[in-house]
Amino acid sequence: MVNKRVLVGYGIDVDAVSNHINTTHGGKPNLMNISRGVFGATRGVERLLKLYERKGIKASWYIPGHSIETFPEEMAKIRDTGHEIGLHGYTHEFPSDLSREQLETILVKTIDILTNFCHGEKPKGFTAPAWKNSPDQIELLEKLGIGYDHSFMHDDFQAYYASTGRDEVVLTDYAKEPTEWMVPMKHAQKTGVVEIPASWTLDDWPPLQYMPDRPNSVSLS
Repeated sequence: MVNKRVLVGYGIDVDAVSNHINTTHGGKPNLMNISRGVFGATRGVERLLKLYERKGIKASWYIPGHSIETFPEEMAKIRDTGHEIGLHGYTHEFPSDLSREQLETILVKTIDILTNFCHGEKPKGFTAPAWKNSPDQIELLEKLGIGYDHSFMHDDFQAYYASTGRDEVVLTDYAKEPTEWMVPMKHAQKTGVVEIPASWTLDDWPPLQYMPDRPNSVSLS
């Protein structure tokens, strides 16, 4: 009989207030959502830490720079109890909407914030906010010495080496002749960055997050 060892990773994104000030689309900040963000950074973090302590679990926490600089005492509890802290942007900005230069500036800044916050220990991993990935993302992570990413979904639970993200795809364009867009995808080159696969199915945001402006949110069916 072969004994199998099953490893489970727990990941938490402490978006706190940053997520809600990133998604205003030029409008006024939603004070209710900001209030909920404060709750997440204070009460939510505290309760999760107590749960993990009772169960003997160490988790990976992906924390935007904004959360670390706004709630340093609460975030220090995560650090000081031995959990991993990884990169998650500054104000939960979406890499897919950024230029390469903007994304690199944010990565350099947040690597510096986390390294100083963790007493000189450089972060090892990155999770793209909302998993909205940039074609420059993996190349920049490799350039800046980040070992793994947790934003793509090429596999379910098997780690793999991420490609550059520059897969060549031809979009379906009904305004053109079908022969122009009936073309297979060309796969991008692999890198040295390890991908720890993500999954919307295993994420708690879609089924549990109530959003008043979206019909049928918090559907548990």
